[in-house]
Amino acid sequence: MRPSKLPVLETLRFVERTLPPRPARVLDVGSGRGDVAVELSSLGFEVIALDLSEEMVLVARSRNLEAVWKDFLAYDAPPFDVLLMSRSLHHISPLDQAMDRAAKLLKPGGIIAIEEFDLDAMDAATALWHYDALALLEAAGVVTPDPEDAIPQDLDPLSRWRIEHEANPPLATAAQMLAAISTRFDVAQTATAPYLYRTACSRMEETARGQRAAERLLALERQRIERGLVRAIGWRCVARRRT
Repeated sequence: MRPSKLPVLETLRFVERTLPPRPARVLDVGSGRGDVAVELSSLGFEVIALDLSEEMVLVARSRNLEAVWKDFLAYDAPPFDVLLMSRSLHHISPLDQAMDRAAKLLKPGGIIAIEEFDLDAMDAATALWHYDALALLEAAGVVTPDPEDAIPQDLDPLSRWRIEHEANPPLATAAQMLAAISTRFDVAQTATAPYLYRTACSRMEETARGQRAAERLLALERQRIERGLVRAIGWRCVARRRT
């Protein structure tokens, strides 16, 4: 298994617990290359991959997915059984319009499954561990340095995190996303999860060594969360459209 597939499998483990019976219709919002959509399709779900990037949509189509190039806020289609938003909702603004669109695209009682990170969850100890782990993996040659990273490496880790996640409009926090979701949906569950390992997996060498490093990094993040040494940055939410 390739290191880049580890985050996909973690997403699938989360989503599979919430999905209705096959062949439910699923809209994967912000689908990217279609990694999760491909897996869901192989399991017998009817999946449409939606993304704002034409390049990503072309890649998804090359993988035999039904992929649509369109802004989620302007997308319309017959209602789905499930909306999956994996690391996409924090980018969509305004959130109230996103939830209005989600409600319109879902059948009554339909499920919205959201996998995100909480921008506000990061603290100094967690940021230090995150960037130290990345630096060690880069020094070992397992992870490729980000060529677009122009932030000074000697900046304190928490400030570095905040600069890396600056955006206009600002990225939504978990609290803001939950507040918006609650206006249109009945929240069934929320949970935290490891998240930082994903940054390394996206740049990990696609080798057996890379796979071992990816699995070990995820295990270490879980362990440190359980011991209270770092915070869980990942955030998940499952909710149902009100009937």
